Amino acid sequence: MPDAFSVLSLPAAGTLLAAALMLLVFVGLLFLGSLLLPGAQIGGRQADGSPGAYKLNGLALFLLSVLAAALGQVFGWFSLAALHTHFVALFVAANLFAFAASGWLYRR
Repeated sequence: MPDAFSVLSLPAAGTLLAAALMLLVFVGLLFLGSLLLPGAQIGGRQADGSPGAYKLNGLALFLLSVLAAALGQVFGWFSLAALHTHFVALFVAANLFAFAASGWLYRR
């Protein structure tokens, strides 16, 4: 039976860089998809009170990403098993990205 320290150890630097690359590609594709996919426009207010328009395409983006993941797995373009094998590295990379983005937004 493995001890707690071997299960919770940090991933190797190469694995962490691979996970960071996977995360950045995924977030980049989500960003492009949010710009390119159509969606209903609704009006709203921004933080400073000025009017803003928002595109509602989150469901379409979600369904497209699930379809792309399924097709990628079926046709062998990539393996979704990497999510399991790199789970700890992806967890660390996602949290580092979230803290960095939060810090950037706070400073801005």
